[in-house]
Amino acid sequence: MEIDKVVAILGSQAKLARALGVSNNAIWKWVAQGYVPPGRAVEVAQLVKDKTTSSGEKVTLESLLTQSLNPPTRNID
Repeated sequence: MEIDKVVAILGSQAKLARALGVSNNAIWKWVAQGYVPPGRAVEVAQLVKDKTTSSGEKVTLESLLTQSLNPPTRNID
Protein backbone atom coordinates (compact mmCIF):
# COMPACT_ATOMS: atom_id res chain seq x y z
CA MET A 1 0.00 0.00 0.00
CA GLU A 2 1.27 3.44 -0.87
CA ILE A 3 0.24 4.92 2.49
CA ASP A 4 2.35 2.29 4.24
CA LYS A 5 5.33 3.29 2.09
CA VAL A 6 4.77 6.96 2.93
CA VAL A 7 4.76 6.17 6.64
CA ALA A 8 7.91 4.06 6.24
CA ILE A 9 9.67 6.87 4.38
CA LEU A 10 8.75 9.51 6.96
CA GLY A 11 9.32 7.26 9.96
CA SER A 12 5.91 7.19 11.64
CA GLN A 13 2.25 8.06 11.35
CA ALA A 14 2.79 10.86 13.87
CA LYS A 15 5.50 12.45 11.71
CA LEU A 16 3.21 12.34 8.68
CA ALA A 17 0.39 13.91 10.70
CA ARG A 18 2.66 16.73 11.90
CA ALA A 19 4.00 17.38 8.42
CA LEU A 20 0.48 17.73 7.05
CA GLY A 21 -1.01 19.52 10.06
CA VAL A 22 -3.65 16.84 10.60
CA SER A 23 -4.49 14.65 13.58
CA ASN A 24 -2.91 11.30 14.25
CA ASN A 25 -6.42 9.87 13.98
CA ALA A 26 -6.71 11.15 10.41
CA ILE A 27 -3.55 9.31 9.44
CA TRP A 28 -4.69 6.18 11.29
CA LYS A 29 -7.88 6.28 9.20
CA TRP A 30 -5.90 6.59 5.97
CA VAL A 31 -3.74 3.62 6.95
CA ALA A 32 -6.82 1.60 7.93
CA GLN A 33 -8.49 2.43 4.60
CA GLY A 34 -5.29 1.65 2.73
CA TYR A 35 -4.96 4.90 0.79
CA VAL A 36 -4.34 8.65 0.92
CA PRO A 37 -7.45 10.73 0.14
CA PRO A 38 -7.22 12.23 -3.38
CA GLY A 39 -7.37 15.76 -1.96
CA ARG A 40 -4.14 15.16 -0.03
CA ALA A 41 -2.24 13.19 -2.67
CA VAL A 42 -0.30 16.16 -4.09
CA GLU A 43 0.81 17.32 -0.65
CA VAL A 44 1.84 13.81 0.40
CA ALA A 45 3.69 13.21 -2.87
CA GLN A 46 5.67 16.42 -2.32
CA LEU A 47 6.66 15.27 1.18
CA VAL A 48 8.20 12.05 -0.12
CA LYS A 49 9.51 13.27 -3.47
CA ASP A 50 12.96 11.85 -4.20
CA LYS A 51 12.86 9.70 -1.04
CA THR A 52 12.65 5.92 -0.80
CA THR A 53 11.80 3.28 1.75
CA SER A 54 14.63 1.28 3.26
CA SER A 55 14.03 -1.30 0.53
CA GLY A 56 14.30 1.34 -2.21
CA GLU A 57 10.61 1.80 -3.03
CA LYS A 58 9.35 5.19 -4.17
CA VAL A 59 5.91 6.76 -3.91
CA THR A 60 4.67 8.96 -6.74
CA LEU A 61 1.66 11.20 -7.18
CA GLU A 62 0.43 8.82 -9.85
CA SER A 63 0.64 5.81 -7.53
CA LEU A 64 -1.14 7.69 -4.73
CA LEU A 65 -3.97 8.80 -7.02
CA THR A 66 -4.31 5.39 -8.64
CA GLN A 67 -4.68 3.76 -5.27
CA SER A 68 -7.11 6.37 -3.95
CA LEU A 69 -9.33 5.94 -7.03
CA ASN A 70 -9.12 2.14 -6.80
CA PRO A 71 -8.96 1.58 -3.03
CA PRO A 72 -7.74 -1.76 -1.76
CA THR A 73 -9.78 -3.96 0.51
CA ARG A 74 -8.30 -4.25 3.99
CA ASN A 75 -9.40 -6.47 6.83
CA ILE A 76 -9.47 -4.49 10.04
CA ASP A 77 -9.59 -6.75 13.07
